[in-house]
Amino acid sequence: MYHEDLRQIDKVCTESNHNPILQNVYLHQGKLYAADGFIGARIPVSPSHDDVDGLIPMHAILMARQFESDIVADEEHAVYVRQGNALSQFDRPELGDWPDTAVETLNTKVLTRPGPNPETHRPHVVLDARKLWRLAQGLHGDTGVYGVKLYLPEEERMPTLVEPLGESGIGAIMPMAPYYLRDNKVSYYDTMAGLKAKIDNDAESVELDGELLADLRKLLCVSQDG
Repeated sequence: MYHEDLRQIDKVCTESNHNPILQNVYLHQGKLYAADGFIGARIPVSPSHDDVDGLIPMHAILMARQFESDIVADEEHAVYVRQGNALSQFDRPELGDWPDTAVETLNTKVLTRPGPNPETHRPHVVLDARKLWRLAQGLHGDTGVYGVKLYLPEEERMPTLVEPLGESGIGAIMPMAPYYLRDNKVSYYDTMAGLKAKIDNDAESVELDGELLADLRKLLCVSQDG
């Protein structure tokens, strides 16, 4: 696996020693799974033809990201991290019930639950996770517990209200701008600057074509026929 594929999936693993199986990520059919008992994540990776499915120790993921090294899971009982010409070896834990449960939950139960899901619906509101984390810290005392209640807005572009769990107070977080959510990202600033450059103070109309027109359509959510 390439180190770019790993992202920061290790942050999803548990830090508790009470459930050591959750301190590992799980490679299964081209995807990595991680969980800590309360959250779970699945990301696609590009395994080499030698990689074997199974648990991969979190420390191997950490080392691979730190040194920007690839991971080689080419044996059932060992994982290797490339560091130049050298390989660091990590023993693989034995498989238990957790990996199968995580795969079933993330692949089947979560995505077939009632209500919206990422495979069939657009998101109602998109939040910046870093800003939400900062807001949660600001609303809580020094307890180490940062649970929050989210009150989603009635409209996509309105703020989400955030209430600290077990504390008094209220916060708000604005959704991310719509143009950040598109597969082909369009810069609002650059597009508006291009439009402004097209406009003559004395002109009553402006003829738009080419790339600028395509970008404007994306920003305004207008179809090619609209």
